[in-house]
Amino acid sequence: NRFLNRLYKLAEDFKMDSTPLEIDQDLLKKLCRKTHQTIKKVTEDLEENFHFNTAISSVMELVNEIYSVKERAGSLNSDAVKLSIKSAILLLAPFVPHIAEELWEILGEKGTIFKVSWPEFDKDLIKEDFIEIVIQINGKIRSRLEIAVDTNEDLLKEKVFKDENILRHMEGKSVKKFIVVKNKIVNIVV
Repeated sequence: NRFLNRLYKLAEDFKMDSTPLEIDQDLLKKLCRKTHQTIKKVTEDLEENFHFNTAISSVMELVNEIYSVKERAGSLNSDAVKLSIKSAILLLAPFVPHIAEELWEILGEKGTIFKVSWPEFDKDLIKEDFIEIVIQINGKIRSRLEIAVDTNEDLLKEKVFKDENILRHMEGKSVKKFIVVKNKIVNIVV
């Protein structure tokens, strides 16, 4: 109930908002990525796995991201924000058809929501630019590091050995193996 009220307020706020959105483009890019990731997740949860709870949870995360943009920018007046709100409503339509139909109308969309095709995600937009990897020493997690996706092993090694926590745990020990699982984990055997 609370979540649906938040989404309802978001749609109303968007309709009433005429203030131009002045915000960092990286934040809008992040919102766009989150929107496409949510479309992918909900589509897979419904079509392949029948995981309805996680589908709804993904939409909740998207709505939280939209609120985050609203708080930072003080406005919702953007095509990226409208796409995100419309996507959230479309993805919830199978679960709450009456509310979704009303929200669709509030946004000023014509016709019934159920004649609109299911949103599709863009494979290029769902890719992350940066990821967090886990750094282990002898199998124990000692640190985490945010790196660009597909960072080469030499640069990764350089960044790992600059990490203060890793240096503290490596003090007086020599490296026997440096194992990398690309974009996931680094394990240092001493």
